[in-house]
Amino acid sequence: MKFYNNKKLERACLYNILQDCYDMIPRLMKTITPEGWESGLTHQELLIHRQELYDAFLDNIQPEDYISFDQYFSSSFPPAQHSELELFYLLAIILSEITLASVIYRPDDLESYYINPDDMIATVFQVAAKRRQLDKGKDRNSYRLLPPCPFRLLEDMELHHCMEALFAILRSHGFKLDYWDMELLEIAELQDAHSAIFYSGLDPAEKEKQQAELELQIIEIISPYTAQVDNPFDLPAVVKLFNRYKICPIILGYLHSYDEFPKGYPYRLEDYCE
Repeated sequence: MKFYNNKKLERACLYNILQDCYDMIPRLMKTITPEGWESGLTHQELLIHRQELYDAFLDNIQPEDYISFDQYFSSSFPPAQHSELELFYLLAIILSEITLASVIYRPDDLESYYINPDDMIATVFQVAAKRRQLDKGKDRNSYRLLPPCPFRLLEDMELHHCMEALFAILRSHGFKLDYWDMELLEIAELQDAHSAIFYSGLDPAEKEKQQAELELQIIEIISPYTAQVDNPFDLPAVVKLFNRYKICPIILGYLHSYDEFPKGYPYRLEDYCE
């Protein structure tokens, strides 16, 4: 599979990419929320996300360990009510999602690159500090990144604008995308697990039970798409299904920025087979 043996993107290059992300925040913010960021759905969803995190914290502490909402988020990143850093945080998450399984590459370079999550977090703090957006009285290492936002938040915001902006930045740094679909990857792994169970020494009843569970997982993944396949373990049929019916914001954002599809799309069966 093309997924293996890729190099980590250098921190200096990631820093420059995130600097460009920060620079385009004012323009992107007006595009996403012309009514104002604080009035927009994305900011409201982030507030809901914080409340859910705080409620979960309260559910798991003793009364003597109580701290207020403001105290709990006093060292969170992005800081509460900081519009620019909220969008910067979301852009970093989306950039991480783009390269979660896929890789970026330069056409004249033999290497392909992934973004290390720890490097992403450290560089986000570095850029924010460089822009003097962190509390001067706090050590940068004392900040905690807000746990990843729920998918509903990313789905509700103007995601395609963010994708197009990020790909425009990656393009300016000479990068293209080698795309690998996470759902197809998961289905391929579930099918491999199904085959391993078939040849295992489990008793027939347990074997049938585990295989049925794997089949249900695959059916759940493909269920949102218009058509179904007769056999969930028919990987060529699933690949055809995805090529015909799956609409991926990453693919669309790339197409609008580069005027071409990324490598890896349309999906090819050989990319998901050992």
